[in-house]
Amino acid sequence: MKPSRSGEVSLQQARALLSGADAAKRMRGAWALGRMGPTAKVAADELLRALRDDRYYVRGNAAWALGQIQADAPAVLTALAGALDDEVVLVGQCAAEALGGLGTSAAATVLEGVWKEAVDSTPRSADADAAAAEGGKCQPATLALDALGRMGPAGVDSLARAMACGDKDIAVPVVRRIRSAGQT
Repeated sequence: MKPSRSGEVSLQQARALLSGADAAKRMRGAWALGRMGPTAKVAADELLRALRDDRYYVRGNAAWALGQIQADAPAVLTALAGALDDEVVLVGQCAAEALGGLGTSAAATVLEGVWKEAVDSTPRSADADAAAAEGGKCQPATLALDALGRMGPAGVDSLARAMACGDKDIAVPVVRRIRSAGQT
């Protein structure tokens, strides 16, 4: 399967790469689909399967691509929310970027649910950012808050509700995210 002279592959070629046996080619297929943007939405199911790949770099590219193609079906939102807690932080970051980039109220609702679930199930430490850095249950919460901050106005209401938990270790980072959301 040869790319065109410009180095681009067709939708059909990218889907074939994504379903192949070679992990590097699967990664390239996911990346190529993401570069195509919304015209590659027809490949959302294949990207969802790639989000469960055994190679983190395939999972990360699949998460990124789902955001780029603007796939916002409930199954996609749920899968991306689950990827926030991937064992490899980079995959979670790609999923957060994808969800934040969608900028929809449905994505904001999913992110708010992730944040609430993670915080409700995590004993609070004196330093929430240190807990997130340890890779515990705070990782998805931190990534969800970051994604909400990148959403702009669509994420502000969810961030405001996050402040209502009354934990000062959370309030300060949330205020920063609200400020950054107002600048987008």
